Amino acid sequence: QTYNAFGEYEAKLFFRNNDDVARRIRVLQPASPYFQVSGAMSSIGKPLKQSKVAAGMEVCFKVVFKPQEVREYKVDLVCCTEREKFVVPVVAYGHRPVLSFPDDIIFKPTPVKHGSAKSFIVRNVGDAPADFTLRTNADAFGANPSDGRLEVGASTMIEVTFSPQQALEYEGELTVDYGGGQEAIVSLYGVAENADVHLSSGAVTVEPAYISLSSRSSVRIVNESDVPVRFRWCSFATPEEDQVQ
Repeated sequence: QTYNAFGEYEAKLFFRNNDDVARRIRVLQPASPYFQVSGAMSSIGKPLKQSKVAAGMEVCFKVVFKPQEVREYKVDLVCCTEREKFVVPVVAYGHRPVLSFPDDIIFKPTPVKHGSAKSFIVRNVGDAPADFTLRTNADAFGANPSDGRLEVGASTMIEVTFSPQQALEYEGELTVDYGGGQEAIVSLYGVAENADVHLSSGAVTVEPAYISLSSRSSVRIVNESDVPVRFRWCSFATPEEDQVQ
């Protein structure tokens, strides 16, 4: 991914024969002045007199890249055997933005309907300005800001939020979209649990009262969790049933 103009760079392409008999393989020279493919070699780099590979053995080809300028290069290497022909794409990236997001973000157990957030500094460690967009594939997760621009070497604060509505395990992905088809994926994980909130009594008994008079009984709502809890009295067990009625 990092190279300079007029340099020479090498990469090795390995093939393994998973068949039960020996097979021949060759890689055609690409129709590009910037890429070249050497002859077949053993896995330790020793040139082979023939491209026939024994069952279970590996063969190696050396791909040489000679760029004339720093930009994106693409080529398809055509590989041929006695039975098939397939393509191996080769890409050399030019100047590209890279934001220093972590590979995964794990939230600590969070009470239902009480969001938590993680903030961290993101830096553009690439060699091009980054115009990025952030999106998640699960409603329980969010990111702020949802888009922005970072110059090379600049940094910004990103906040990722977790707002569960049910006591479940949540998994999702945060997609960092740089535009032009370049994306990065950050794995998201969080666990939601019910807060330790309960009534002081499981049943309320109201004393009998005469007509036109009233009686009263009290019950306490006890919050033994670490977060404030908002509540309201409902006629039914679930919000869905209460809304329908």
